[in-house]
Amino acid sequence: MNFQLPTDEDEVAYSKYWDLADASGSRIGGYPYFTQEYVNQDGWELLLQLDMEGDNYDYYVSWGDSGVGNFFVRREDLLRLDFSRVWYTWDCL
Repeated sequence: MNFQLPTDEDEVAYSKYWDLADASGSRIGGYPYFTQEYVNQDGWELLLQLDMEGDNYDYYVSWGDSGVGNFFVRREDLLRLDFSRVWYTWDCL
């Protein structure tokens, strides 16, 4: 199977693709986003991601220089609602 990713020449398709593929943004669960480099979270799942929020002029939440904070938890702990072992990472540009 061959997939052709949209180019930025097709602004609508490119924007829709980027919205689906981009892992940045604040979220509960899902795939984490890292501004520097991938952090191996083997065995840990994203619990909460807090990303920079706002528009180009006003930022309501800012983690340093375009940073992101991630909180991870082990699946078995999450199923037991045990948040005593949460792993936290933060990085910025």
